[in-house]
Amino acid sequence: MPTSALIALAHPGIADAVELLAKNGSFSALTVFRGTERLVVFNDTATAGRQAADITHEAAHGLLLHEPTTAIDELGCRAWDDRVEAEATHLGACLLIPARGVRYWAKVGKGIDEIAQHFGTSIELARWRYNINGGRRIAASSSRR
Repeated sequence: MPTSALIALAHPGIADAVELLAKNGSFSALTVFRGTERLVVFNDTATAGRQAADITHEAAHGLLLHEPTTAIDELGCRAWDDRVEAEATHLGACLLIPARGVRYWAKVGKGIDEIAQHFGTSIELARWRYNINGGRRIAASSSRR
């Protein structure tokens, strides 16, 4: 799936939607559909870890076969489906930091900062994956040996 930094985007229809989202500071990434082709447009001013999460989140929508929807509704408000977004967020995070990787790094005594650096993500995402996969319990169990 191709990606494009926001700064490189020139298509007027896409640019209008992105500009509206960017006005309130909420633009991170979106997928543009043209027939069966998809283009992920991401905010290149975000940190590298955030960009990775945003691009992987958009790819997860494709892997989950989510139907394309409009980004902006007829009233000019952000269109949003909590269930669909939660699915893409969860799968994107799993793809970036697999549970097996978290468990291994916790077992060998590595912390959240080191996990984030290794997987190229934000500390917040690494913390979420660490916590949801029992990292603290694994690390505590390994240190008692």
